[in-house]
Amino acid sequence: MRILIFLLLLAPQWAFAIKNYSLGQTLNVLALKGLNLRDRPHGDKVVRTLPYGSQVVVAEKPNQDYPFEADGIKGFWVKVRVGEQTTGYVFDGFLSALPAPDASCSSLQDYCRKHLRAFAPRTVKNINQWLEFGQTMDWVQAYEYQNKIFALVENNSPYGSFYELVLPGASLEEAWLIARACLKDELESAKAMVAARTINDDNGLAVQQKHYDQFAAVVFRGFGCVALPLAGIDRYLGLNEADGAVSITVSKKQ
Repeated sequence: MRILIFLLLLAPQWAFAIKNYSLGQTLNVLALKGLNLRDRPHGDKVVRTLPYGSQVVVAEKPNQDYPFEADGIKGFWVKVRVGEQTTGYVFDGFLSALPAPDASCSSLQDYCRKHLRAFAPRTVKNINQWLEFGQTMDWVQAYEYQNKIFALVENNSPYGSFYELVLPGASLEEAWLIARACLKDELESAKAMVAARTINDDNGLAVQQKHYDQFAAVVFRGFGCVALPLAGIDRYLGLNEADGAVSITVSKKQ
C-alpha cells in the first residue's frame, strides 16, 4: 500500500497532455469522425482523412506559429507523418499519447482493462465508518501505460457511488476526448434529458441552444470542473482539474 501511494504521488511529474509532445513521437487520433490531414496549416486541400484511432508521427518540432480552435478546443497545427512517406498538417487538439478507446468501449473500467496494464493488485484505499448511515469505502487500482501511472478509484457509500480515472499531467480537453469515446452512447442518450436554454448569438439575437452544444466552451475556459448528465437516473460525468492532474468521474447519487 505504501508503494502504491508513493507511485501515485510521483505520477504528476510525467506530463503527456496534448500540448506536451515532441519531434518523432507517435500520437493517436481521438477525433470520432476522423481528422483531416491538410497540405499546409489552415490549408484548404485535404490530403486524406485519418480515421479515429489511427496513429501519426510528429514530423516537425512543435511550435505555436499556427494556432487553431475546433469544438472549443484550442491548439496548433503540427506537421506529421502517416506511414513511410505521406506528410501533412493536422490540428493537434485531437491528438493524444493516450490510447484511443476502441469502438466497443462502454466504461472507464473497460478502457483501463483493454488499453492499460494493471500495475498492482486492487487495494483498499480508505474506509470510513458512518454509524448512522453506513460505511464508505474507497478502492484503488493502479495501471501503467508507457511508463506512466494511472489510478482508477472506486467509491461506495450510502449516498451514492463513483468511479474516477486519474490522468496525471493530462489536460481537460484530453480527458473529454477519452470520456466522450468511452461513454458516447450514454452521452448521446442523455442529450434528450438536457433542457434547451436561451442565449444570444453573435448578432445579439435570442436562440435556443442545448448545454451539450456549448459543452467545450463551458469546460475549456479555466473553470477546472464540469458535470454533465448521463443516461439513467442521477448519473453524471465529471471532469476535474487540480494539482497537475485531471480526472474523469462517473457518479451516481442514491
